[in-house]
Amino acid sequence: MKKRVIILMVLILGIMVVDCNKSETNGQSEGIGQEYKDAVSKEKSNVIDGEYDKAIDYFKLALESKENDTEAKNLIEQLNLLVEAKDSEEHGAYFFQIVKIDKINVIDTKMDGVKKKANDYKDVVL
Repeated sequence: MKKRVIILMVLILGIMVVDCNKSETNGQSEGIGQEYKDAVSKEKSNVIDGEYDKAIDYFKLALESKENDTEAKNLIEQLNLLVEAKDSEEHGAYFFQIVKIDKINVIDTKMDGVKKKANDYKDVVL
């Protein structure tokens, strides 16, 4: 009888330890998800406001939470190309600007904010 009670207690404690570990892991993944969502939200508002360097910084923060996120990597690449296109405006390098904008349109992303800004800018350049 004592053996059964001891075995039952060990099983109960084992289940409790495993359950606590699962809760801790879920909490950590939710935190990472929230950090990522915050960074993406701020990036969107910065693109709308034309603050591309800040948007790049926020996506780099998002990549710290989700290192293998191709969406964030592609958006950073698009934003870098847009910044390069805008910076070359001072030199009158219109062909260079259009090439950069065309490269932005080729990069596949779910969010179209950067592409829209780039195409609006392309209309101005043309």
